Amino acid sequence: MASGGYFSHSPLFSQPVGIPMIKLVRVAERIADWVGVLAGTLVVYTVIIIVFNVVARYVFRSPPAWGFDAMVLPMGCAYALGGVYALRHQAHVNVDILIGVLKPRMQAFIRLLVSPFFLVFLIALVWAGTRWAYRSYSIMETSGGVGWLLFPFKATLAIGALLFLALGVIYILRDLFFVVTGDERYAPSGPEAKPND
Repeated sequence: MASGGYFSHSPLFSQPVGIPMIKLVRVAERIADWVGVLAGTLVVYTVIIIVFNVVARYVFRSPPAWGFDAMVLPMGCAYALGGVYALRHQAHVNVDILIGVLKPRMQAFIRLLVSPFFLVFLIALVWAGTRWAYRSYSIMETSGGVGWLLFPFKATLAIGALLFLALGVIYILRDLFFVVTGDERYAPSGPEAKPND
């Protein structure tokens, strides 16, 4: 275990706080994985509905009225929920050529420097998504195709952004622990790392 940060002996970053932090990261990552499974299931469902609609339209010349809504709405939910899974597996676009050559502790420091942009964007997305879903609920907005209520689908934007934000804040705290203490237990594991590391 590497250490040696300026605050490595501070009570704020001591073992009693540090161990729950590691457990919190693991629990949050498990939740993100389950959300990813849900989002993936919605994508598979959408593909099945698309195939069904194509066959119904071009083979039987009788597309279902609910076909468009059944394709678009669940796919939008999968997209909204997929962000937290992508964050968990570091699948978002990064400029690896710039930070990939740096030591892990410096990478964590750079992530801390840019984290305000991440926080502002996701807080705005949670706020806007919540207002969007609430407005839809308050007027009982329905889809144009078959009249499905839209607020549950619109709420997934706020829910997905909130989960993304929560995991992001946990990762920011983990990076802070790593930068301050130098303790490699807080170093993020990359995609090549074994699960449960």
